[in-house]
Formats: sequence, structure tokens, C-alpha cells
Amino acid sequence: LDIDDSDKTPLQANITTGDDRWEKVLLTDAASKNGAVCLDGSPGGYYIRRRNDDRNDSVENNWIVFHQGGGWCGSNTNCLKRSKGRLGSSNFWGPTYEYGVHGFAGSELFSTPLFENYTVVYAMYCDGTSWTSDVDYPVKVSNNTNETIYFRGRRLLDALIDNLVSVEGLQNASKVLYSGCSAGALTTFLHIDYVASRLSPFSPTVKILGLADAMFSLDRNQFNGAPGGLQKSMKWGYQAWNSSYSVNTGCKKAHSKEDEWKCMIGEHVSIFVKTDLFIINSKYDTWQRKAILGADCDIGINCPKAQETFDILYGQSMVTALEKIPKEYGYFVSNCPSHCQSGLKFNWNYVTIDNVTMKDAFLMWYKQKNNPSKSDQVHIRLVDTGDVGPSGANVCPKRRSDFVADKMFQSIG
Repeated sequence: LDIDDSDKTPLQANITTGDDRWEKVLLTDAASKNGAVCLDGSPGGYYIRRRNDDRNDSVENNWIVFHQGGGWCGSNTNCLKRSKGRLGSSNFWGPTYEYGVHGFAGSELFSTPLFENYTVVYAMYCDGTSWTSDVDYPVKVSNNTNETIYFRGRRLLDALIDNLVSVEGLQNASKVLYSGCSAGALTTFLHIDYVASRLSPFSPTVKILGLADAMFSLDRNQFNGAPGGLQKSMKWGYQAWNSSYSVNTGCKKAHSKEDEWKCMIGEHVSIFVKTDLFIINSKYDTWQRKAILGADCDIGINCPKAQETFDILYGQSMVTALEKIPKEYGYFVSNCPSHCQSGLKFNWNYVTIDNVTMKDAFLMWYKQKNNPSKSDQVHIRLVDTGDVGPSGANVCPKRRSDFVADKMFQSIG
């Protein structure tokens, strides 16, 4: 699960948003005063697309806060390598959020008409710990080098919320969708209750909901019996990052001291989250299959029988695990091999279960949660219960090229 993302090229793009509302904000004060820094010691930050106050379509101050994905670093050495690229240093971030650069993460969600006049915050990920780490001192990587790294994810989270509240106007929000993809989805599971507690004193009536895209991951070994890569990284990281303060308290109480690290796994922490959220996942998630199961093939295309059978069992176990989550949750879990689907045009708009698209399923759930007095409340819980391919009239991409953007996430999580 170690991440090799040491690209030193500043982020530029061939694909632009066509929206000049995006602006980069670096949290330099929090870096100097509170030590809220990326792995390399540079300040954290975000891109923000502010709402258009000249429009008269809404008097509400509504927000999306979306956490970038990017996996985790599974050793001090790898964290050092990560610190020399865009997932560990703000020195490599470009001047604006551009869909073609940031892995398409969230882009379809942001451009959905319902959200086109929301203030959107794209929280850049540079700590490698899903915003959980909090080590006071710089960490020396080895005795053979003087190079150091910083584990300050929790301070970055606090700096983000502090600035959004005190500077950007989040304290006056009517609705907040707290969300993320991949490592950002785990961030959503881990921190949404905390963020809700930070905002409720300012606006007791604010409606906070969550969207976790692609990290409803299971605590499973690889198909060959070895511990999964995600398990190994989280078990190491929970101690090395000093993450205990940032993990869900209810989940920690349900586990022994030596197993608290399991609360960094989607299936374990999700059942203790009190804030309503919606889960998007594939039963055959292209990143989970490699990082957790150790698979090196595409299910239904070129998989050895042993791997494909194990993959099918993993998908079936995911369906069982979904039955344990709070009834207020919604979800859309298809058989389409993919990852981070809120940024993939075909998946978001056309993948269907029971004749309902992913986008429509989420929007139905979101609108219902924001209108609780409506009499037509239904549970939006859609899952393809078949194996491997889409069942019945359900729709997946017909060609691998339809979701080639998944390749961008297979290595970074």
C-alpha cells in the first residue's frame, strides 16, 4: 500500500473547468502558529469555488467540502518519498482546481445542477494519514539521513475548519455536504461527526450530510492468506501517526486496545458514525482488489479461477457488511469495477441499479434528508446482488475505456 507519487511537476492541466470562481488558499498562519503542515513542512490548503451571490435562485448558504483522495504512506521511508510530490507538499499545487489534473475527483458531483451554486471546497491531501496524524516533533526517517517528515493531519483538519468558519463563512451554512473519494472517503467516515460538532454551535439548524465515495473497505486478508496491504498500513500507521485521538470513540470502545487500528477500516468505523451519509462503492473496487486482496487481474476478463472466486466472496461479504450500517444511511453499490465514481462521467450519470442511476439515487437520498417532513420517504439502498457482471437490466460500462480514469486511482487509492 506504499504510495509512489513523487511527481515533482507543478499541477497544470489540459482540461479546465471554465469556471473562474476557483481559487487556491494556503493556510500559512496555521502552519507557522500551530504546526499544521504537510509531510514536507509546507502549509496545507484548499481550492474553493465560491457561490455566485448575484444569482437569485437560493437565499441559502450551502456548501460541499470534498476531501481529495490519494492513499496512505505505509512507512517512514515511503512518507518521505511522498513528501517530495503533490500528495505530500503544497509546493507542487497549481493555481486553481482543474478537473483534468486532480483525478476527476468529485467533478461530476460539483457540476450537478443542484450543486452548481453551492460553495465548493476541494481540500487538498498532503498528510498521507486521512487527516488523523498528530506527532509533535519532526520524524527523522532514518539514522543515515537528516531528512525529516511531519505527521500533522489532525492539525491540518482543524486549520481547514477554522479558516472556513472564520474567513470563508462556513459558520453561516444552511446545508453542508461533507464528502470525499478514496482516502478522502475514509476521511469522511472518520471525521464527519467531529466536523458536525464543530459547526453546530455556530448554526444549530445546519443540516450536515456525508458522501463517502469508494472506501467502504473490508478487513480481509489477501486471496493467498497473507494480511491485506490496507491492514498492514493502518496497523503500522495508527501507532506511527499517533492517530488514536482522531478515531471514532464508539468504534474504539468496541475494540480491544490492540485492535483500535481497525477503526481506520471502512466497514468497522461506518457502523458508529452518527451523521447520516451515503456510500458509493463497487463490489469489485479496482483499488481495493489490488491493495486489499492482492489481485492482479480484472474480474470477469482474465482472472484465474482462485482469484475470481475470492473476489466474488469479497463482494458478497460487502453486501452482508452493508446490512450492519445505520438505517439512515443510503448507498449505491454496483458490480461495475471502478473507484472514485463521483468524478467519472459515465458512472455518475449512466451506471444503474434497478433502473436508477447513481446520480439519481444520491440526489433522491440527499433531497429526502433535507426535507424530512415529506410523506414519501423511502430508504435509498441500491445494491446489485448478482455476481461479477451487472444483473438483469442493471448497467455497467461496456468497454474498459469507458472507465479508464479508474487507472488514475489504482495506484494512489
